[in-house]
Amino acid sequence: MQTPGEYTLQLHDIHLPDPAGWWPPAPGWWIFAVLLCVLLFWLLRIGWQWLQYQRWRNRVLNEFRHFESIDNVQFLTQITEKLRQLAITVYPEDEVASLTGNHWLEFLDSHAEHKGFTEHPAKLIIEAPYSGQQVKLSPQQNRQLMQLTKHWAKHNTSRECYQRLMQKGTG
Repeated sequence: MQTPGEYTLQLHDIHLPDPAGWWPPAPGWWIFAVLLCVLLFWLLRIGWQWLQYQRWRNRVLNEFRHFESIDNVQFLTQITEKLRQLAITVYPEDEVASLTGNHWLEFLDSHAEHKGFTEHPAKLIIEAPYSGQQVKLSPQQNRQLMQLTKHWAKHNTSRECYQRLMQKGTG
C-alpha cells in the first residue's frame, strides 16, 4: 500500500523506432545515381571515340606498310597517291588538291615532324612517275623514303588531325 505523498510512476520499456527502409532512397542518393549515369555515359563515349580513332589510324598506317615489296616506280607512285589521299582527308581539300611539284613537297615538309621531302630520295616521288625511265633506288634510299613517309603518316594521323577530320565530316 502506498503512503500518502508517495507516488509511483508506471513506466513502460523504451521502444526504438523501426529502422529506416532502403526504399525509397534519400534525395542525395538519387543525385549520386544521376551523376554516376552521366559520368558512365561520358566515359563510354570517350572510349568509343578513342576506339574509332585507333581503328582509323591503324587502317591508314597499314596502307603504308604494303609498299615495301614492289618495284621502284610503282613504289614511288603509290607513296605519292597515299600521301595525297591522307593529306586531302586531313587538311582542307582546296589547300591540298592543287599542289604539284615542289609546292607539294614543301607542303609535306611543312606538315612533317621529320623534314626531308624536298631532298633527293624523296624528291623522286614527283619525278619518277612521269620520267618514263626506270628509277634506281638503293636499299638505303628505299628505307629512308619509307621511313620518312611513315613518320609523315604517323604525325598526320594524330588525335588532333582526327578531330579536325571529324569536324570536317560533320561541318
